Amino acid sequence: MSFFRFFLLLSLVTIVSAIGLLAFGFYAGYGGLRGGYAVLQADASVDDRLLRERLTEGENDFTGIFAGAPVSESSQWVMLDDFGSLQLIPLDKYDARVFSFDPRNDGYAGKLRDVFVRDGKRYVYIPLKAGNWAVSSLDRRFYELLGDIRFSAEYFGIGKPLPLFFLTYAVASLFVIIICYVNKKNHRGITAVFALLPPLSCLAFFGAGGFAAAALFLGLFVCFREPAAEFVKYLSFGINAQKIKLIYKEVIEPYRMYWPFLAVFAAAIAAIVIFTELKLFFTLLAAACAFVAFLLSVKTISLWRSGQRRFVPVMIIRRSYPDFSFSLYMAPLAAAAFFVMLLTPLLPGTYSGGGKFNFLVEEQDYYAHLNYQASFSTQQLGRPGAAYPGYILGEDGLPAMDTKAAGIQKIKFDDYPPFPVKHLMDFFNSVNSGGKAAANVGRGRIWENLSLLILLLFILPGLLFNGKTIFGKILLPAKGRSGGLKKITGMLRHTDINRKKVLLYNSKNTFRIRKDA
Repeated sequence: MSFFRFFLLLSLVTIVSAIGLLAFGFYAGYGGLRGGYAVLQADASVDDRLLRERLTEGENDFTGIFAGAPVSESSQWVMLDDFGSLQLIPLDKYDARVFSFDPRNDGYAGKLRDVFVRDGKRYVYIPLKAGNWAVSSLDRRFYELLGDIRFSAEYFGIGKPLPLFFLTYAVASLFVIIICYVNKKNHRGITAVFALLPPLSCLAFFGAGGFAAAALFLGLFVCFREPAAEFVKYLSFGINAQKIKLIYKEVIEPYRMYWPFLAVFAAAIAAIVIFTELKLFFTLLAAACAFVAFLLSVKTISLWRSGQRRFVPVMIIRRSYPDFSFSLYMAPLAAAAFFVMLLTPLLPGTYSGGGKFNFLVEEQDYYAHLNYQASFSTQQLGRPGAAYPGYILGEDGLPAMDTKAAGIQKIKFDDYPPFPVKHLMDFFNSVNSGGKAAANVGRGRIWENLSLLILLLFILPGLLFNGKTIFGKILLPAKGRSGGLKKITGMLRHTDINRKKVLLYNSKNTFRIRKDA
């Protein structure tokens, strides 16, 4: 097949795979809302505990989408003074335990119940994990979980800053292309990585984790560009037993110091997938498309070289180990990963979704309820100054009349549970005020951010040994490149000189022999 046919095939595969992956990502909900709440509404006659049971047990059968347990009437509790200790009474059992005229009924339970049951409807609030869900997929999952229970759902979520993600990826890709162009004479076939950038762009759906995975995939392909070129060359003439032996002798064995790096890259990519929001199937799909595009690009470049030059230089000495030049090409995407990691928490998203929440419970309502119940047994009966004096233990150890005015005593709130629906009420207030919500609602991102430090293990060695040459060419003017930079460049290329005067064609050094053209 000619160069132009391979070039057209490469262009078609690259464009179609990039568009297909982006379309699949949007369809799967990777471009959807980043976190928030699902508000389920059912008839008030539906047993609340049955709803919670199906939502909780059924959730274990699906990929996790809940950031916490469903918040409903039966999941809440109120305090009650039992004249001996404070008891936690389930909210759905409170009316059966306490009459409306009971002096211990301070009104808090009724106010809290209005959040979950009102106007003949029952409401369940479900916190959703950050990222990767869409309304259509959530509807399907809730129908599967609740079965024959009739319900309606409304979703309040935080949008992802996708324009920022893809713009950052475009800028990082531009820097990768500049580095490839500047260094094309030093690293043979490096322009083959151009075909990797469109298929890997779909990983920008996942923010910093996606950029980290794209950087690792790019570094992996750059590291193995020479073995890939050799493999494609032998693969062009078909496969048979003799050809397999030849591939092992000319590709597998000579590049044996490269193969441990394959395991290192695989472990790093696995860690990124585990500790970030990346989806394993989608990541493997993007890697497969990038791999096909890379092989086609290597073949296309080999045909272009053979068709445009009468003499093709052949390197007699093959590198026995990777030179860490892949770090330079990973650097722009790695920097983009850290940029997105640092910037995303500073870009809160507005809760999107219709409707307002008119039934709220303030935090001070809870602490007033707690203070009332904790001090109910010690309150003085009647009004202050009435004929119900109180007695305390005097300093002499004998009962003495309490001359202080009757009232509710203050207690130490640290000895009791905190406000149980604080997160839910913060969500209500954010929706009502049209304010901003934290970008990491429903999920801590500490491990995700720490996992990005893996990139430094791949970036720093290459920048230390190769960065001066590359970035010097990019940043320094033409007149300033002579002198010191030439010395640095000469020092960095000392590996191409046979300083030890070793016979290159000695039988003991066949590992370093490529072939005699």
